[in-house]
Amino acid sequence: MRFLTLDSYFFNAACPMTPGGIIDGTTSMPTIWESEPIKMWSSLKSEAKPSTAGTVVGSTFEDLVVKSTGTDVLVLIHATWCQHCKSFLPLWTEMTKLLRASVSTIKTYDMDGELNEVHGVAIQSYPTLLLYPGMRVVVVVVVPCGMCAKTWTHLLLTNT
Repeated sequence: MRFLTLDSYFFNAACPMTPGGIIDGTTSMPTIWESEPIKMWSSLKSEAKPSTAGTVVGSTFEDLVVKSTGTDVLVLIHATWCQHCKSFLPLWTEMTKLLRASVSTIKTYDMDGELNEVHGVAIQSYPTLLLYPGMRVVVVVVVPCGMCAKTWTHLLLTNT
C-alpha cells in the first residue's frame, strides 16, 4: 500500500505545479474568466440516444423539448429506484392519452433523471413534471400523491 502525501506530490519533478514552476511562471494556471461558459440546455450527462419514441435523454433534450416551436411539451423526469415514480407511471400513461386527445399540439416525453442531466433543468425530487408551453414559460410541477389522471389533465390544461 502506498500513501501519497502533499509533500511527495508537490515536490515531485513530474508534478506540473512544482513550486519552481509556480514561482518562475512556467506553469500555466487557467483562470475562471478564461474558461468557456456552460451553454444553456447542454447535456451534462446523457444515456445513449433512445430507440423508443417517447423518451428523451440529455443529448436530445434541447432539440426535442426546447427547440420544438409551436408545440407544448410535457416531460416526466423520474428515477428507476423511486417507488413513487413506479406508482405514477400507469397514471402517466393514462394522462398522456387524455392530453393527446384534448390538445393536438402536445408532445409528451419521459427522462431518467439519474442517468441524464441538462444544464438549466434543476430537479429537486422525483417524479417531476416539466411543462414547456408553446409560449416558452416553463412550469415545474412536483407530483403529489393521490391525484387521478383526469385531475392532472385538468391541472395541466389550465396552465397551457
